[in-house]
Amino acid sequence: MKTYLSVALMSVICAVTATATTRIEVTQGVKKFATGDSITIAEVSSEKGTLAVGDTITVKGTYTLASQKNARLLLSVTQDATKAPPSEQGKGSAHKTIKAGTGEYEMTINIPHEGWLHLGFYNSETGKPFGQLYFGTKEQMDKIANWNLDYVTSEQSGKNIVLLRYAVQADEEVVYEVCLDGKFVSSGKALIKQYCYIGLAATPGDHILTVTAPGYETWQKTVTLLEGSKNGQNFLVELKKSTK
Repeated sequence: MKTYLSVALMSVICAVTATATTRIEVTQGVKKFATGDSITIAEVSSEKGTLAVGDTITVKGTYTLASQKNARLLLSVTQDATKAPPSEQGKGSAHKTIKAGTGEYEMTINIPHEGWLHLGFYNSETGKPFGQLYFGTKEQMDKIANWNLDYVTSEQSGKNIVLLRYAVQADEEVVYEVCLDGKFVSSGKALIKQYCYIGLAATPGDHILTVTAPGYETWQKTVTLLEGSKNGQNFLVELKKSTK
């Protein structure tokens, strides 16, 4: 009897240890919601006490959905094109179907690659986002502080916004900066022999897209964004070594 009790006790202890989590502090970053909608984060816990690749995190909080009758509430990792291969895109997510009103949520995901954690509302039929909240470490949120999320609520607000997607390739993993119409909008690390598109929100019409990187020629092009292009337009930036 004592042997069986010991084994059973050890099993319980192991089970508790395997599921133990640590509550961690996070920084909330850029967000955009339709009028009346919101998502709040009450608690984030992690099995390893980090937000690193391979860790499993659980996020708890509340939501208010007023702009639509129902939606999908999604917890996901937006891919960081500077760290994860394109084949990893779309992995690491959890969702629940919700109805208009206020409620609570609790979702758990494993972080498959480096990127930016976010919660969002998605149309149940089209899959298009209409609310986004990014969160993570302060360093992560500082990196994406200039992200423009106007495209998320463009249909609800009546704003004419389209999505410009760019991907940067180079001979090495050089850090680059992106400017749109002379204004800094983002930075990242170029990929070698592969690429993944990163989105920017902009108005239809002509824009000057500029990409610079140390040791490389400045890449600049006038891009024309077409009105009504809901899925966005893609532009591949291939940086060339400077000869100067």
